[in-house]
Amino acid sequence: MEENKTIVHDLNKLEVKDVWKDFYCPKYVTHLCPKTDKLSKEILDFYEQLKLDTNHILQKLDKLISDPITSDSIVRICRLLYDYLDKVGDDGYKVKDLPLVIKVLKFLGENVKMVKEYELHLDRMLELCNVPPILEKPSESVIHINIMEQYFTLLGHLLVVLPTKQQTLKIHRALDSLLLKEQIRNVPTIKVEHCRKAMENSRLPLTVTELLQASFLKMYPKILELVFLLSSISHKCCYRMLEANILDVMFIRMDLPYAIQLQCTRPPDLLLDGEEYSDETTLLIMNTLWSLMKFIIFSDNMPRNLKENLKPTHCVLWGLCYAFKRQICYSQYRKFSVKIRNEIAMIILIISITLPSWNLVSSGIADAVIKYLIGIEFGSTTIFSKVIKFGRTTDDLHFEKTLLLIVTHLAEVDACIFVITFSLSLFF
Repeated sequence: MEENKTIVHDLNKLEVKDVWKDFYCPKYVTHLCPKTDKLSKEILDFYEQLKLDTNHILQKLDKLISDPITSDSIVRICRLLYDYLDKVGDDGYKVKDLPLVIKVLKFLGENVKMVKEYELHLDRMLELCNVPPILEKPSESVIHINIMEQYFTLLGHLLVVLPTKQQTLKIHRALDSLLLKEQIRNVPTIKVEHCRKAMENSRLPLTVTELLQASFLKMYPKILELVFLLSSISHKCCYRMLEANILDVMFIRMDLPYAIQLQCTRPPDLLLDGEEYSDETTLLIMNTLWSLMKFIIFSDNMPRNLKENLKPTHCVLWGLCYAFKRQICYSQYRKFSVKIRNEIAMIILIISITLPSWNLVSSGIADAVIKYLIGIEFGSTTIFSKVIKFGRTTDDLHFEKTLLLIVTHLAEVDACIFVITFSLSLFF
């Protein structure tokens, strides 16, 4: 008893820096960490592991971090984290441990910015998120679906709170690993289809949509990759993200100079200068839009009220309209822009067919479509005070047919008939 009191007394005397330099390190620590005789082996000898399994270590951790009095006991928390991660090795988390793992990850994610000593442990735990959780029996997958939903909700939460780009990218890699392909393991693990089902019922799709709206320019493509991942593997994710108005976010930010300089302002008749999306990001935007739009077109199970509830503001359609005009302008001398021009025209066509509540007239899109259709017939038109010529290539013919179909569908809407008739009368 007296010996135990001495050990606790010594532990309380330790400083945080001692955790980093004065002990025997577990094998996953990669930085210089020499052995020492300065401290008692009973306290910090990591070759003398605690005689506890992972769940008991996590319970001890949970007790520490849940108590306001002990939650700042950094040395003790670090010691338990070392013990836990050393026992886990490269195997990944056990499903039965996930409720406690979620608590620990949440605690570390929210405190790592203030307590740098947690960074090493958090990085290792994020790396283990790449590995599908381990089951005791293969038949347990369905039983644990609720805790897996909480796990994916946590991963979304970490995308918000983690302080560094490197840490958030670890979450991206974990989601790719868990949701894209089955991993061959020697032990039973949660299968991809169960991960996907848990993910689509979690809060992750909504969190990703919120992040897309709030993200800065450098992270925008990375969040788009997540949107594309989720929308391409799950119709339910598409529905939930559409319901959260993800199309509004993407169309508003579709043209970067316009989004930065004149967001939610009627587009001017001039070409705005400024940093633009790379071709790679532009393709990602288009692929993501198609992934979402295909759900609207082909899904038989989509709730009827979704199409009616997708009512964008003028800001949304102005962003789409300006991006359309820029790509037509660039198509004069860029083959890549010809492709994007045609795809945006197809998206406008789909909107005119499937989303009748979207007002293409007041946004200026209807006028633009009619103007460019007439321009193709005459061989040229003006955009941003520049003369844009059209040829008779396959791409130009495809563009013309798409514009003609848009006008046809617009003509079926009573409010558009006057606009179309008036616009045509200006040219004939």
